[in-house]
Amino acid sequence: MLAKIDWNKVPKPAADLADYSGFPTWNVLALQPGTEPRAADYLKLFNVHAYLPTFQRRVRARAGKCQHRTCAVLPGLLFLPTDYVAAAGARMREMLDLARVRDFMRRSGGEPWVMTKAQIERIQIIESKLNRPESPVDARAQEIRLNSKVRFIEAATDQLFGEAKIVEVVSFNRIGVEIGTLFGRPCKVYVPASEIEVM
Repeated sequence: MLAKIDWNKVPKPAADLADYSGFPTWNVLALQPGTEPRAADYLKLFNVHAYLPTFQRRVRARAGKCQHRTCAVLPGLLFLPTDYVAAAGARMREMLDLARVRDFMRRSGGEPWVMTKAQIERIQIIESKLNRPESPVDARAQEIRLNSKVRFIEAATDQLFGEAKIVEVVSFNRIGVEIGTLFGRPCKVYVPASEIEVM
């Protein structure tokens, strides 16, 4: 059970942060996969904007019925503007503990991993493509098989993610790939089939 929140001690972002939507740099938070929406909701209680890229996935429910479930595009990861981290100061660790965030993703030297606005916008493009209604026309004419090595077609996405391998086929146009070098560890990312090319 979470500790009771003392709302008088909750840090509030500066007024200019609340109105600013184009944050220049972002920290990457590591969480237990599947807990991302709850963590983002807890951070909203503190007036902290966290970006959680999601898409709708069709899953089989009881009695053979299907339902839609919201899934993270990057399971186990959440993105937080560095402006909020600076504004919260020492209270940030307490806020992250209440949201059940493990820690910041860190580089080999120990400093938190920082993403640029352009990199976050690449993830937003992937998210928007995953949330479009599926159409066979959108899927590239290629043979998608598990464990196939793939590369990203867009240069900016390829530079961000690098080479990957297919680990899950959600549908004909939604593919789960594992990237070995993202944030210094293997990471799963869901992408549209139109973004990748089998090598």
